[in-house]
Amino acid sequence: MAKQELLTALEENNTADFISLLQRHGKKRSNVDLQEVLSEFSRAQHEFLWSCLYAWTNEQLTRMVVEETPAEGAGEVADTHSLDSGQTVPMDAEEAVQKEPYNEKLMAAILDLAYIYISSLEGQENFIPDKLLEVAVLLHGMVMVFEGAVQDGIVALCEMWWKQQLDEREHVIINILPLVLDAASSKNARRKEVQSLWALRDALQLIPLSDPECHLLVEKLIACSTNTLFISCDEGIKWLSGLFSRESMIIPMHRGIKTVLPSCTRAQSSKYAEVYFRSWKNSQGTVKQMLEEECIQDLMYAAVHVDPMAGRLSANLHHFLHHFHRHKKHHTVATMVYTLYDPFMWRSLKAANGFVRMNATGLLCDAFPLLDNTMTQEEREGLLEKQYHTMITLLTDPCHLVRITAIKGVTKILASYWLMIPSNIIKTVFQKLLSDLLYDASSAEVRTQVLKGIILMLDSNDAVPFLKEVLPRIGDAFDDINGNVRSTFVKMLLKVKSLKIIRYWDIVPMNHILHRLEEDTPVMCKLITQLLLNTFHPIQREDQELLHRTLALLEENRAAARRFYQYTSRKLDLPSNVHFMLLILRCLRNYLLNQQAQEGQQESDHENSNTNPEGKNKSQCRKSKKQVE
Repeated sequence: MAKQELLTALEENNTADFISLLQRHGKKRSNVDLQEVLSEFSRAQHEFLWSCLYAWTNEQLTRMVVEETPAEGAGEVADTHSLDSGQTVPMDAEEAVQKEPYNEKLMAAILDLAYIYISSLEGQENFIPDKLLEVAVLLHGMVMVFEGAVQDGIVALCEMWWKQQLDEREHVIINILPLVLDAASSKNARRKEVQSLWALRDALQLIPLSDPECHLLVEKLIACSTNTLFISCDEGIKWLSGLFSRESMIIPMHRGIKTVLPSCTRAQSSKYAEVYFRSWKNSQGTVKQMLEEECIQDLMYAAVHVDPMAGRLSANLHHFLHHFHRHKKHHTVATMVYTLYDPFMWRSLKAANGFVRMNATGLLCDAFPLLDNTMTQEEREGLLEKQYHTMITLLTDPCHLVRITAIKGVTKILASYWLMIPSNIIKTVFQKLLSDLLYDASSAEVRTQVLKGIILMLDSNDAVPFLKEVLPRIGDAFDDINGNVRSTFVKMLLKVKSLKIIRYWDIVPMNHILHRLEEDTPVMCKLITQLLLNTFHPIQREDQELLHRTLALLEENRAAARRFYQYTSRKLDLPSNVHFMLLILRCLRNYLLNQQAQEGQQESDHENSNTNPEGKNKSQCRKSKKQVE
């Protein structure tokens, strides 16, 4: 029925019925399925269909052009003629007939039918009527003239034509690409638009971006690099990395990304790093060299020399470069990282500016080990020794910010590469950490960072046996004058306790911990309570054991016991608190009952002795007689 209705509308040139049929397609209350109808058409019927639609398209384009072209000078001539003759001139009969206006709904319906037909060709023999191709090419050429639904229909048709890889697809995509690019770069764009742009990625090869006439398109492409929507989805990242493979786009895009790095988040900077890394990995020759020397090395140099106290740029650059550092297990990446750092890294570590030394220290530790796989074994060992001694030197740098960064980096390296590092280097590092830096009087942050580094190393199973031997030597740091240092020390004890290999009271004696619990700040008391909770209040033990440990704590330090139970109630759930309270009440009740019974027994004995003195004397006489006999 729908097939016959469509053919009748075409034969009778009935555009209203044609539009109505398209509007009913796909509706729930309608049984019109034009995709099924078109699949039933023969080739002759397809040719007839698109010949009619091509004629309608030409007619509508002509009307649109006529409507938009003003009749220049017509009114002026008519007025002059009227004044000269003094009478009205009748209009021609043909001019009196009102022409039909341009029908936007008809154009949209034609495009909808074309889209339905093209999308139905997937997996089937691709028969494209000549008139359909002419319609597509014609509308593609005029796509910038249209607006609204018609322009959207042309874009959708040409996109589908490209995705279906139909014949002559290169002739229906060039003008569409800027529109899809605008949609993906707009303020209200969504991932869907970026995914549509990614689907047209091969079409970019048809455009000579180095041509000056394409400068507007190039500007739009550069704007993509500064749009964070593109780095929020995988298709956008692949699109940007594909643009970096074009030699003419590398420098402009790199400049664009540099403008947004100061304001982006760490996660976004990592995504930008992924764009660079993918581009570098998939490139070769001149493009790869440009990416290394003009882009990656440029950011490395900036990361060393940027002011770390001025905004987020320093942190973002370090996070950006970390993406490359964590891929250094691949030999080509490791060699590239060393080659790009080598020209300026070593002199930056000795620069007069403390911020430069601090930045270089952080990058050196994050990129450790810097290796060039083109070197001989002897040269690589020498390079490692150079890095070891450099880091030991940085631990005693005059600038406390450099020392903090060095401690953070060195302890992370020890935690990750413990078995690789020579024992003499490890001993030297710990001599610096535990003898000098843990008691650094110039900066509490340095002392805190040492303890944080120890906590980090406790996660390394290889480092724990060594730490078991050295940690008991640092117990006096528990009494540091700075509260942050003391709280970090307790956090280290909590980490030690969780390992169950080292006993925390071997590092700091129990009476020392209780004394600190008695006198320290609420923050410290909460941490110490957490440390001692399972020792003096074991939830899983029997009630008798719980009472025994409670009494032991009270005997050891009554004031500390008060603080302990003040914060313990916040660490336990309600049933555990109620159970302990009832247990104490039962013990007190039993104690009071026993005391009351003993006092009653003593009073009764005393009353008996006072009310019966004669009996008592007679018994004493009998005893004396027996003794005499």
